[in-house]
Amino acid sequence: TRKIILIQIEIDSRERLANYINTWHTDAHIPLISEWAAQNRYLPAGTTEYPGMVDHSLAPYLVEIQDACHPDNDVKSITIKKGTQTGATTSIENVIGHSIKYKLHNILYIISSLSMAKMRSSAAIDTMIDYSGLADCMKPISQRAKKKVADGAFYKEMHGNRRLLMTSYNSIADAKSFSYSLIVMDELEEAPHGELKGQGDVEAIFTGRVKTIRNYKLVKISTPTNTQGRIHKNWLEGDQRKYFCQCPLCGELQVLELMSEGRQYGLFARSEMVEKVETIIPETVGYTCKFCKGIIREYQKGEMLNGGQWIPTARPVNKDYRSYHISNLMSPVVFYSWTQCLQEFAETGWGTNILKLKNFVIDVLGEAWEARTEKRNYIDLYNKAEDYPLGILPEGALIVTMGTDVQKMYLQYTVVAWGRDMQSWVID
Repeated sequence: TRKIILIQIEIDSRERLANYINTWHTDAHIPLISEWAAQNRYLPAGTTEYPGMVDHSLAPYLVEIQDACHPDNDVKSITIKKGTQTGATTSIENVIGHSIKYKLHNILYIISSLSMAKMRSSAAIDTMIDYSGLADCMKPISQRAKKKVADGAFYKEMHGNRRLLMTSYNSIADAKSFSYSLIVMDELEEAPHGELKGQGDVEAIFTGRVKTIRNYKLVKISTPTNTQGRIHKNWLEGDQRKYFCQCPLCGELQVLELMSEGRQYGLFARSEMVEKVETIIPETVGYTCKFCKGIIREYQKGEMLNGGQWIPTARPVNKDYRSYHISNLMSPVVFYSWTQCLQEFAETGWGTNILKLKNFVIDVLGEAWEARTEKRNYIDLYNKAEDYPLGILPEGALIVTMGTDVQKMYLQYTVVAWGRDMQSWVID
């Protein structure tokens, strides 16, 4: 009788254990980073002028960049050359939040200084953890040493034995103890040039932290400075992706540009002088399509962005390298409008004030500044002059203009004929 009872108990225990195991649900699927962000990332008031859940329809060009950091994507190195306030930094924060949620990486976040690292940790990372359902993923106290806080400003421990270290480019000793499978180099252009502390190039030192990791992700992000800067050089090594927007009139894809440098397409507007200040007339702002020459207004920009796509424009040095360029011409109108862009361009004297133009090219267009200086012999210029008589319009002339310099006792004038592609002849 006792043996029968023990056998029955064993059978009942096995059944109960089997039933309990059957209630377990495991799912190896990890959602895309953009999907996780859209469902979980909340931006509270104070961190943005437009609080609320992440809305990818406002800046659809950020979706591919985030998802390139997903573990199922083979891309290893992502470079983002950008203008200021483009939303790119927020998208990389989404990558960090996604990694924390699914215990994917040991994370190393590097920025210009420790004070900036502390500010970014408090204002961005901690806020994301608190407002995006990640608080339960953090270890408030180390499980090994009860007195050791594991959630500080610069160092955080997460479940799954994962860690996040925030440091600066000058603090290379902080990163040498561990390997990291996700390294974010923010404000890369602020990294010191030359050899650092006799140990080689700082960018190469931090990149070395992924050498023992097979499936690593290396993200480099910065506003550029000049063509010799770090972010521009990294961008050239990638596939140099540009975002081609779709014309809502003809459907053709094109990169957004200013109507300048002789282009017959791009962003344009008329201006007027208001109290001696050249001011853009908002209702004249528009974009001329490169293909159909139709006029696109800014309320149609959202349609242009949502119909766009990233297209590589070069062959990378390594098939696992991607590089993206983001200008403020692509920014949602609620963040930065075409009117603002053209007003800043007008304040450069339409490109004649070199210092202001340099700031505009870097901060708004997100392009590296290229200084162009060239010494020419006057004889070379003289030999290129065409032989034609003054006072007669040459063949190809379409428009005649006259500029006058008002002197105290006389007027000095120049009459110029203009043809296609800005070809010109001095007539008188």
